[in-house]
Amino acid sequence: AGAPDGAAGGAEAVLCFVVELVDDELSVGPIHRLLSGLPQDLDLVAALERVTAFTARVGLVGFSLGANLALLALGRSGARVPAAVRRVVAVSPPLDLAACADRLERWSNHFYQRYFMRNLREAYRYRQRLRPDLYEAGREAAPRTIREWDEVITAPYGGYPSADEYYARSSAGPHLVKVERPTLVLAAHDDPLIPGDSVARWPLSPTVEREMTRTGGHVGFVADTVAPGRFWAAERALAFLAGV
Repeated sequence: AGAPDGAAGGAEAVLCFVVELVDDELSVGPIHRLLSGLPQDLDLVAALERVTAFTARVGLVGFSLGANLALLALGRSGARVPAAVRRVVAVSPPLDLAACADRLERWSNHFYQRYFMRNLREAYRYRQRLRPDLYEAGREAAPRTIREWDEVITAPYGGYPSADEYYARSSAGPHLVKVERPTLVLAAHDDPLIPGDSVARWPLSPTVEREMTRTGGHVGFVADTVAPGRFWAAERALAFLAGV
């Protein structure tokens, strides 16, 4: 397929998928679902250990924050990632979380920010109902932006002193140089949520490929594909996992 011809996409949740190769057939299923940055790389490693207990060859595909998490696991905890994880694809990863939080402050992104904040508040209220002993009632009402949310919710509940510290310690960009598995980073220059230079500026290890298309938006990548749905990124990811 050719390069995508644009359209900004979006994902309601943050996803990582595991791709299993069995008898030369690819099987794809979700492995990890997040609504904020609270689970970290070792949570994903633990999930991968459970999956790889039943299969010898898997590929990992992450989208948005899930892509950042997958790269963080490879770069910071690579020795603990099961050997069965052969290849990884990161689609639209926010490699510099602080830069992405700043980008969301733009008026042109107010729709995205409102959308994310609505989902985060609903998720917090759900957790608070389940564990009122852990989550303070009403705490989700004050934040109006993602940065404020990370300062009031993500950082303290995740064990970080501030949002800035959370961003610094949870951004995968500085760790790309340490990745040892074959990895594809796929991003678009016109992503409304992730500045192009926040993806392009990081040094890479020899096992990492970075592809940045002119258009594609955020997890959009609409183009003609063999598979239904016109989601070119999925076709590109599967080709990379197959070693093409």
